[in-house]
Amino acid sequence: MDNSLLNKYEVGQSVEIIGVVESVRTGTTKKGDPYVELMLTAKNERCRCIWWDKDNVEDLAHKPVKVQGTIKLYRDARNLWVDNIQVIRPTPEIMRQLVPSANSTEIEKLKKKLWSMIKTYITTQSLRQLLVTTFKRYLPDMANSPAASKIHDAYLGGLLRHTVAVASLAIQIAKEYPHLVNMELLITGALLHDIGKVFAYQVDNLVIERSQDGILLEHIVMGLEIVNKIISEHKIKIDEETLKLIKHIIISHHGQLEWGSPVKPAIPEAIIVHYADVIDSRISIVEHELSDMKAGEIKFNKYVGYVLKVNEDSVE
Repeated sequence: MDNSLLNKYEVGQSVEIIGVVESVRTGTTKKGDPYVELMLTAKNERCRCIWWDKDNVEDLAHKPVKVQGTIKLYRDARNLWVDNIQVIRPTPEIMRQLVPSANSTEIEKLKKKLWSMIKTYITTQSLRQLLVTTFKRYLPDMANSPAASKIHDAYLGGLLRHTVAVASLAIQIAKEYPHLVNMELLITGALLHDIGKVFAYQVDNLVIERSQDGILLEHIVMGLEIVNKIISEHKIKIDEETLKLIKHIIISHHGQLEWGSPVKPAIPEAIIVHYADVIDSRISIVEHELSDMKAGEIKFNKYVGYVLKVNEDSVE
């Protein structure tokens, strides 16, 4: 159990913590005593809260709350024994404290890496103009957008991290096939593959969820709209065939029709972007699971299957 939100406190200490209720579960002890178990989150940290002698509470799930209680040791982990819970109003200051987000240092490093890839690999004027214009407009949004609401990189800035990682992986894969891959086409498609996600999610009551446009149009369609809009507004003279292939990479990057792509990847660049996307998203899922596990523990995740946390001391 990841109770990192409580690590800075001592056992027995009385505390007051502000967080978002991630989940609520009711139960009874072997003696028949009722309790409520809540998982509280604040930014990228979590803790378990136990409210004894409660068999029902108001609907607290996904609400910002102020919890007062005492730190107790339970199953070798710090837990918060609750005395009182109060639902609070999510002011802008509280939102900054609670919504999971990348730190500013990481964001700046990612931005520099993205611009460096464009500068290093993109020499064709039309492609450089497309990318530079797109990211001058949307990079701040990417730095403040999640890549998903739950599955992977579900935090503000997650979209930027995922995009840069997919492009980086794609470059490394492509170096094994220089005779097959157009590197400029590959990187352009990789950097734009999820651009529609800047409009696909929103933070509602401190919870990241899909926006109405994300539900009705999906990020692939919105990504194509962004590309078309940038080209039209800035009168970018891009070769028709090249533009078609860029769009193909965007619409096929999920790889399968049942995963949300209207077509399967049909060119080497699209295949590489698809698998780079899969690798990064799956590793991100595994990383999240491992953060909540003890050495030797095995957990099942519906997206990746079984995950084992290896005891590093046992590996030579």
